Amino acid sequence: MDASLSSDDDSPHELSIVVDEISDEPPNQHELGESQLNEILQAVRCTLDRHERAAAAISIRIVSDDAIAELHQRMMDIPGPTDVLTFDLSDDHPQDATAEISKVEGDIVISIDTAAREAKNRNHPLLHEIMLYAIHATLHLLGFDDINEEDAVRMHAEEDDILKALGIGAVYGRPVT
Repeated sequence: MDASLSSDDDSPHELSIVVDEISDEPPNQHELGESQLNEILQAVRCTLDRHERAAAAISIRIVSDDAIAELHQRMMDIPGPTDVLTFDLSDDHPQDATAEISKVEGDIVISIDTAAREAKNRNHPLLHEIMLYAIHATLHLLGFDDINEEDAVRMHAEEDDILKALGIGAVYGRPVT
């Protein structure tokens, strides 16, 4: 499945999402339709609006574990796949989540394979897991971090608050089954 979608509204947020051809899985295993891609973009838009960011240019790419593992190794020198990678392309780089930046710019890469495993383990839809990753990455672009425990708790609470505002409810906080 090779699909893409861009924001076509009058929003100051330039958002796009691309789903790469995922050939490792059986057909339709991880299919995302246009309405689901729009929901992912809405999650990013909600995150930006909640943090009063008037302008943004964010590209989201959904890839396989193999593709994200290659990027993880090349960009961070860490072997193996990960759930999501965030690349800040802004000229301004905030030191914390309260710092002002003129325009949020970045690339987000999400592993659909990792999202599918986690969604199954946590017993919720794949879309909700991908939305969590998109929100998480957008929060990184806004200056949030999750390196230490205090910051991680704050960031994950913010993710769940955004998902609640979208009518989904907590995703990160759900227990693994």
